[in-house]
Amino acid sequence: MTTNLSQLRKDVESLVVNHGAQLMALQHIDRAIKDSLDGFEKTVEVLVGPSRAGKSEIIRMLKEKYPPLRVDGRLVCPVLFVPIKSGVSPKDLPLHVLRALKVPRPRRASRQEELNTRMYEQLELAGVRAVVFEECSHLVDVGSKVPPRQASDWFKDLMESQANVTVILVGLPRLVRLLESNEQLCLRSGAPFYFLPYQWALPPDRAQFAGVCKAYVTKFEHYGCSFPVPLATLVRQLYAISAGTIGVLVKFFRFVAALVKSPGLISMADIDVALKRLNRAGDRKQSLSAEYQPAFEELLVDDHDLLIQYRAELDVYKISAPTVTEKRIQERKADFEMAHAWRAAW
Repeated sequence: MTTNLSQLRKDVESLVVNHGAQLMALQHIDRAIKDSLDGFEKTVEVLVGPSRAGKSEIIRMLKEKYPPLRVDGRLVCPVLFVPIKSGVSPKDLPLHVLRALKVPRPRRASRQEELNTRMYEQLELAGVRAVVFEECSHLVDVGSKVPPRQASDWFKDLMESQANVTVILVGLPRLVRLLESNEQLCLRSGAPFYFLPYQWALPPDRAQFAGVCKAYVTKFEHYGCSFPVPLATLVRQLYAISAGTIGVLVKFFRFVAALVKSPGLISMADIDVALKRLNRAGDRKQSLSAEYQPAFEELLVDDHDLLIQYRAELDVYKISAPTVTEKRIQERKADFEMAHAWRAAW
């Protein structure tokens, strides 16, 4: 055990806990990338999930696995990552790709076709085989400068172009409107992969969520800090504020790590401050209420309340909660086991 609490904060901020749903989403995208690199048929894949579900962490892991290289002074980039900014215009789409390739912006104004042609050429020169577009849901935001049909046509043309690349779109659940607006793109793409928060009603989901909680609690204990409630109670309380969203959970532990000043029992006052700083998931009205509830005031949050929080989080994105059946429970358990085994060999 060590008591260097400044190091505790650093360790908590850098801690990465692999968990089932994240690994399933990562495996889905990595499989499409590997197929493209191995010369198999190119495709369009879509990964969608609520904010703070962990999409950014998946992108980070993929960037680590597929970094750009310099060969004889030339950029070689088998997998290209392209962030899409809000307010993008039709011309901005190829410009975003060129920027990611570190190609200077054309000095003179160019027509859309010219920009697309230059983009195709540069993708070929850099040896790009898959392009991952981040934050693509901006393209279906209200007031977007690019109509969904035009944007979906652009992605379809990119996949079918001389560049011959697999296209991976990542964003919020509303991104599926892009597929729905274009039947041809829909036919060329796989079914959207939904990266959802953990569902308390599913025992395998509950176990994965609890596993992430335990990993952080163990890190605190390594520095002589313990939480004032048993782990099972802490897991239930943290689910109530996160609705199964790992990003909210991670933020909570980081806030607490920044507040702890000495080893020993973490005070309810520090936990309360951390919760006040937290943008909770689930019922937004309750989260933003002026009458804030102190930390863990209701120690026995029942399963029904947790179900309500989960449904409230999915309602924000107009997603229905998956039906709980014995078959789904068994499938979920098997999927998580396979995902962890795959990660061990990754």
